[in-house]
Amino acid sequence: MLLDDETARAEARRLKLRVRGTLGVLTQAYRSKILSFPDVELLLQEIAAGPDIWISARLCEQVLQTLRESE
Repeated sequence: MLLDDETARAEARRLKLRVRGTLGVLTQAYRSKILSFPDVELLLQEIAAGPDIWISARLCEQVLQTLRESE
């Protein structure tokens, strides 16, 4: 289930469900070969540039660097 609401995330944690954020979902999609590296790179660039998502450009770049190093 995908949720983007802190109340829902808190309830999931209370129920002992694993919670993964946007970057974790994208990383898992790449590692599962659902998304290619260029796909993930483009999505992270869009996230970093978007004013409506609270994920920093620096964190997006760190995730990309980690994925590059794991290849």
